[in-house]
Amino acid sequence: MPSPNRMDEEPTISLFVNETGEKKQIKLEEYLAGVVAARWNRPGR
Repeated sequence: MPSPNRMDEEPTISLFVNETGEKKQIKLEEYLAGVVAARWNRPGR
C-alpha cells in the first residue's frame, strides 16, 4: 500500500496572468523558480 504522503505527480497551481486575463496551470517548481529569480534580480538587492 502506498504511503499517504507519496506524490505521483508534481504539484501544480492555478496562476492568473493579469496582463492577458488568462488562467494557467503551472508546476509549483516552475512558479517558485520564477519567484526566486524575480526576487534575486530586483534592483536594490
